Amino acid sequence: MTAAEEFETDLNEFILLYRNHKDLLRFNQFFNIYAGSGHMGKGRMQAYLERTSIYNEFFHRVYVKAQKDGTLRTDLPEDKFFALVLHLMMAAVTRYAVGLVYMPADVQDPEPELVMLKNMILNTFRTERGKD
Repeated sequence: MTAAEEFETDLNEFILLYRNHKDLLRFNQFFNIYAGSGHMGKGRMQAYLERTSIYNEFFHRVYVKAQKDGTLRTDLPEDKFFALVLHLMMAAVTRYAVGLVYMPADVQDPEPELVMLKNMILNTFRTERGKD
């Protein structure tokens, strides 16, 4: 797969997380609130940070491949690319899972909005070569 194709696969994982693990996303929201409230020292967060570092690995692999195949923009530093995408997608799926997004009464499933966000992010970073 190209870097753009792998990136889309990684973005799809967030949607699958929303679809299949809303309970985990709700837990993560409340855990983040607790952890951010100052009740946990950095040392106590180490295990959590190690478990979530898998996202770093996904994005690093894609970024390195994009530098070689040119299917994604790499003009943004890798850490900024990673943070931007991770925070946007994780925030979106979490907010929907927790119910912090207003949904009109006639909308039963917000997943199409998440797919639209995924496509917006993908299209922001995909180059012309990555659209082939």
